[in-house]
Amino acid sequence: MKCVICKNYSWIDIFNRLSTDFVKCDNCGLIRMKIIPTPEEISSYYEKKSVGGNYSLSYTMSEDHSLDYESVFKDFVEFTKINSAYPQEQKLLDIGCFVGLFLDRIKEHNFITYGVELQPEAAKIASKKHEGRVYSGNIENCTDFPSNFFDVVTLFGVIEHVTAPNEILQQTRIILKKNGTII
Repeated sequence: MKCVICKNYSWIDIFNRLSTDFVKCDNCGLIRMKIIPTPEEISSYYEKKSVGGNYSLSYTMSEDHSLDYESVFKDFVEFTKINSAYPQEQKLLDIGCFVGLFLDRIKEHNFITYGVELQPEAAKIASKKHEGRVYSGNIENCTDFPSNFFDVVTLFGVIEHVTAPNEILQQTRIILKKNGTII
């Protein structure tokens, strides 16, 4: 498989974690899974509603989760404000929004919130809190958003989970305003 960064075809085996082998591009240093799951496998994983860890809906709705992520979301909000046209009202899209916890916090700071989430149950929860502006699916197939629409697009904790980050960034560029910001 060719490297999505430098187009090199040479990889070095570096480690195994949870029965998954990881490799490193011997040209640019990108680290990735040796066997990349197909888009269908990824969608299937999200549709199964993970039953453990921080992708579990029951964990996400718990007080423990809120406390775990409160400082993280506070930092994300501050970083977004610093790197955008804040305090001007802006349309913000959070790709991989899960149940909308970051959207909940950024909405308090003059942002009009939108989201995209692969896990259907999580997308429903987020959509209820954000006036139906959360799309269930992946950004590459989303036709809900017009070109040059968003002032800010965030992808916190997303790029490292996707098989073709270049495609997500290309789609993001289309829906982002000319002087918009990708975070």
